[in-house]
Amino acid sequence: MSGKVDKTAKGYSYSSKINDSHETFFNMELWFLTYFYNKLVWALNREHLHYLMDYLSADLRGKSFSTYTIMKTQADHLPTIMKTAKNRKGIVKVIIVNSMKLNIVMK
Repeated sequence: MSGKVDKTAKGYSYSSKINDSHETFFNMELWFLTYFYNKLVWALNREHLHYLMDYLSADLRGKSFSTYTIMKTQADHLPTIMKTAKNRKGIVKVIIVNSMKLNIVMK
């Protein structure tokens, strides 16, 4: 085997910065934006907001496992502050309060 072997791990990082009401990875406009302890909580659309509410409100957040499950789920990419048990109820409350202020109908 000839050639140079690159042993440097290459990956992608994600910044939670918001640029002019757009998220910076795909540059998509945010539909919902609020803060929880100075950390951004945002959703791209109504379905995304419902997904967050369902995930954060669930008593059991298991994921199906099979020998073919290699891909990560959307929940795997959520910020740690959202996945931490002590923060979930507070984030749900912030989402509900701000949804009511904006007249967003939740399920």
